[in-house]
Amino acid sequence: MRKNIIVVFVASILVLSFVSAIWPFDSGMTGNVVKDNTAIDDSNLIACSDSDGGIFSENYGEVVAKNLIGRATTYADRCYSKKYLKEFYCNNKTGKKAAKRIRCEGECRDGACVVPDPTCSEVSSGVVRDEYKKTYRSGCYDDNGRRRANGKNYREYSCDGTNVIVTETECSTKCSHTKGCWGDCQEVSDTENDKDVPGEVILDGVSFKDTCNAQGTSVIQYACGTGSRTGYKRKIGPTPCGRNRECVTDANGIGYCRDKFVSSGSGETITTTLESLQEAVDDLLQQIAELEARITALESA
Repeated sequence: MRKNIIVVFVASILVLSFVSAIWPFDSGMTGNVVKDNTAIDDSNLIACSDSDGGIFSENYGEVVAKNLIGRATTYADRCYSKKYLKEFYCNNKTGKKAAKRIRCEGECRDGACVVPDPTCSEVSSGVVRDEYKKTYRSGCYDDNGRRRANGKNYREYSCDGTNVIVTETECSTKCSHTKGCWGDCQEVSDTENDKDVPGEVILDGVSFKDTCNAQGTSVIQYACGTGSRTGYKRKIGPTPCGRNRECVTDANGIGYCRDKFVSSGSGETITTTLESLQEAVDDLLQQIAELEARITALESA
């Protein structure tokens, strides 16, 4: 009888040790609908606490889970590879630790997803790529955002410094991947495509105005195509304004290039540095002429 009691006691100890070792039970890589950037309140949980307060892939965190006898184990967020993160968190419904596999948009580093700095590079004409190596292609798109030959929305992708810029136009007639919307194209102004003159193109009732780049150093112009491209708008530039010049917009929001030394105010153009310099030169020439006249008069006397 005593032997049986000892056996039962030893068996109970072994079971308790086993349960204590694995409790709270690790749910492994969950397939639930808990999303990234979700705050989880674990203040009322006894056996689980999370240093980053939930599921935040961009923050490194550690989960401390306690077993039945109060022994604590730390589970740190860690990277599976450069793209995948194992994010530990506390399940506030079960009171146990859990883990979620997250694919990083950038790369996984030191137990967190690292978001890269924004970049934009032109791969080819009408094709750009962002910091995540995602490629954007200009062309015709349907209402669901899919690139289709029969799409009625023309998207034009370009780079503006480090940002991907997209301009979308609803084509009233036809759309071409390589030529864009085409139909009735009219050049309202700047028919010579002079970068120093504000220009505007109307294509099927939609206005396309010359614009400045983000740095204000170049102008992007629009014009109507000719020959085989009749009925299409075409994009010119960005065209640099040149040294000591800048790109500005007029009262109608149309961009054009001008000298940096020219500023507008109260409806009149006021020249500053250039005008002052010209006045100084004129004064100097006048003084020289007066001196020459005096010298001539002295010589005659």
